[in-house]
Amino acid sequence: MVNIKDRLILGAVAGLGGNLAKLAIERIAMKMNLAELSGPERAAGMLVAGHKTATTEGKIVGCITDSIISVVLGTATVYALSVAGKDKAVIKGALIGKVAWTGLYGMLATMGATKVGPVGPKTVLSELVAHTTYGATTAYIATKFGDPSLFSGQVPLSKSPQNNVNQAAPAHESGKDDNKNNACGL
Repeated sequence: MVNIKDRLILGAVAGLGGNLAKLAIERIAMKMNLAELSGPERAAGMLVAGHKTATTEGKIVGCITDSIISVVLGTATVYALSVAGKDKAVIKGALIGKVAWTGLYGMLATMGATKVGPVGPKTVLSELVAHTTYGATTAYIATKFGDPSLFSGQVPLSKSPQNNVNQAAPAHESGKDDNKNNACGL
């Protein structure tokens, strides 16, 4: 089995895998007439005019943008699991997917982040299911392919060790006159 030891690479792999599950749910919802559009169409609307999202170029932009968003959210999921632990990862991932759905489609879309117009309740509910599936799948993939040390605290969240930071000693510890070392030179 593959053990990915880098959180960013793991987040990208897990996020793209979760996105495949999300796209499958969206496709099924559209075929069943439960959704008016897909995630890539909404994502395209972030960068191109709403009426151009259905063009070939618009679809390409949408797929690229949707994939990038899935990588970013996948990486956030890996970091969240690193902090919160990988126990019940699928449930935690499902919650992360719901938060992403609320943030992306609730808050940001309402604030005009996408040029794709409002959609009906069926689409909104199908998107909730798709994003919940995204989060659960992403977390599952992360815990299956991620090195266990990423989730146990053995690997620090940051590669920047605190010990290597060059910090000047405060003036009162260096033996210098405090009045000559303040920012104003007073």
